[in-house]
Amino acid sequence: MVLVLVIGDFHVPHRVPSLPARFRSLLVAGRIHIVLCTGNLCTDEMGAYLRSLCPRVYIVRGDMDELDLPDRLIVPVGSLTFGVMGTGAASMPPGGGAFAEAMRRDMGVDVLVGGGGHAVRLVAGGSGGGGGGGGGIGGGGVQSGWEEERRGAGRGLLVDPGTATGAPRVTDDTPPVPTFVLLDVQGYKIIAYTYTLQANDVHVDRTVFDSIKK
Repeated sequence: MVLVLVIGDFHVPHRVPSLPARFRSLLVAGRIHIVLCTGNLCTDEMGAYLRSLCPRVYIVRGDMDELDLPDRLIVPVGSLTFGVMGTGAASMPPGGGAFAEAMRRDMGVDVLVGGGGHAVRLVAGGSGGGGGGGGGIGGGGVQSGWEEERRGAGRGLLVDPGTATGAPRVTDDTPPVPTFVLLDVQGYKIIAYTYTLQANDVHVDRTVFDSIKK
C-alpha cells in the first residue's frame, strides 16, 4: 500500500491567505508516502509545507508560479507510473477529455495528474472499477455526493485534485470548494478518497478503481 497525496492550485498568498486549518489538521507528517502537486503554489510557503509531510514530494509548475519548477514529471508508484502535468501551455485540459487521455498515452503513464480545473475530477478508462463506501484514510467523514466518471474504451486514470484552498479563478462567479485527493495505491488497484471542505466540515468520498493499466 502506497498513500499518494494529490493536491494543487493553492494560489497563496495572492488569492487566499493559506491552506484551510481543517486540511492542515488532517495532513500531518508520517501518514503520506508520496506528494504529487499540480502547481500554482505561487510562492514556496506551500512547497515547504508539502516537503514537511514526507520525503518524496514532486511539484510541477503552474501558470501562476514564481518558482523554478518542471512542466511535467513521471513518477513510479509501486506497480504503476504516474505523470504529473503543470498548468502551463502544455497542461492537461481541465475536466480531462480525449486530449488529456491522448496526453496520458503519449507520456506512457497509467495515471495522469493535472490541475487548473479548480474542481475534483477522476476520469477512468473503460476497465476502471466502481465506487462505494464512506470514510477515509486518516479521518472519517460522510459522503460528499461527488460521482465517479468513466469514459472511453481505454484504460488508465485522469486526476484533477481541484483547489486545496478554494482559490477562485477570474471566471468563477462563486469561490470553488477546497478539495484534495488521497490515493491508496495497491498494486494495479487504486482507492481514491476525495476530501471536500464545506461549511468548515470535511466530507470524504471513496471511489475504487479495480484495475489501472496503460
